[in-house]
Amino acid sequence: MDATAQLKALLEIEPQLEFEFPQVFVQPKIESFSRGKANIKKLLNTLRKSRKDDNGALFTKAYNDLILEFRPTIEWAKLSWDYLLTTEGMRYLARPEGERMYCHGNYRAFTDRDFSRIIHKVFKECLFSYLGISPFGNESFSNGTGKNNCSFIFYLKKNFWSGTVKVYKELENPSDPNQRKLTAYSYLRCVPYEFLNRYHQEIVDNILTRLTSEEKEIAELHFISFFKEEEILKRRNLTPEDFSKLKEELLAKIFLLDPLVHALLLQIERY
Repeated sequence: MDATAQLKALLEIEPQLEFEFPQVFVQPKIESFSRGKANIKKLLNTLRKSRKDDNGALFTKAYNDLILEFRPTIEWAKLSWDYLLTTEGMRYLARPEGERMYCHGNYRAFTDRDFSRIIHKVFKECLFSYLGISPFGNESFSNGTGKNNCSFIFYLKKNFWSGTVKVYKELENPSDPNQRKLTAYSYLRCVPYEFLNRYHQEIVDNILTRLTSEEKEIAELHFISFFKEEEILKRRNLTPEDFSKLKEELLAKIFLLDPLVHALLLQIERY
């Protein structure tokens, strides 16, 4: 094996990643969904009537009493945090514009505090759906009549956790539908779609300036912007075979220009 081939093989070696994630494969059991101290039916009627009468103060009081009554449900969901990480993996949230000024990274890890907010959001959505009312004050739910045949507790058993998992899963979808999904490691290595290491970003940018306009566009769309292949084909009017050939030729040229940049682009593509 010549020196060039050895260097290429060395740069493409996948290191062992030793991140430790929670290994909780069984969700905690819940003994009871409610405390059994409040008249749930009465609270639900108060909530429905106060929303209909636009009585915000009464609605807030009744809602807080309902949250207190269903504290076991809320706490059980919070205790399921490690289980959710084990089964669904990590998620990342876009930082607010002001926060980005002080952080080299446009995303941050989704935390248990964020999870708590999701739990309360889904609980409220379950309540509104059960009552057949909209969060915006009008009865616009097509499937909600406010006259469910099941109890609210049974409704929560059926919808609360599944709704929470659904909201959590949706966090993996890029804000731009043209982009392909990233893995958890992508967010640790990109800002977003750029390298966290400033030196790496500088040498990649430098190589991009030495490519033809077509090569540069393909590199930016595929490697830097993470666009889906079908979107690139549509923008460039290419067949899948043409795109595959262009990408291979592009990578071969980049390797000759700078093997490190070649390895970085392959690395970012894997993650």
